[in-house]
Amino acid sequence: MPNTNPIQYPAPQADIFCFPQAYSADESAEIFELLKTDLDWQQAHITLHGRTVPIPRLQQWYGASAYTYSRLHMPARPMTPLLSRLKDRAEQLTGFTYNSALCNLYRHERDSVAWHADDEAELGTNPAIASLSFGSDRIFQFKPKSGLTPPFNINLQAGNLLLMKGETQHYWLHQIPKTNKPTGERICLTFRMTYS
Repeated sequence: MPNTNPIQYPAPQADIFCFPQAYSADESAEIFELLKTDLDWQQAHITLHGRTVPIPRLQQWYGASAYTYSRLHMPARPMTPLLSRLKDRAEQLTGFTYNSALCNLYRHERDSVAWHADDEAELGTNPAIASLSFGSDRIFQFKPKSGLTPPFNINLQAGNLLLMKGETQHYWLHQIPKTNKPTGERICLTFRMTYS
């Protein structure tokens, strides 16, 4: 039976937990392969300083309403049956309800997501974000917006579920940095509740 006892990280003004084995190694490997073909992965582009560039990862949005971040608009799209089952598992473990998922596929070590907080208005005041990882390990970094508390890293592995809740998004930023160490593909599903 997978270990689903959460680990809490002692960060001030944050509620950050990791469920180390939301899925077993065998389950995670099977789910990873299914997600690669089940989801409609797209290469999105954003405009920075007047220049349009590809986002350094593939992604797709699934939810009852549209979602916008960094001026990137993603239309509403119904969840697949597989995503719905994974969402149910995240709800069971975390005790929160979710109605949408931002899905990211990191193809290699140079794919990344920059420092940010999940603080868009449609996520509400204190959002609960449940992030499921499949595939290769990647370092997930936290740093405080104030700069007064040391940053820290979590090595996210296949089958991990990371939960950020409470005031975390008000006071902390997070990212998955590029690395020079070769990595395989990683899929991250971030379940959330959106309010239209």
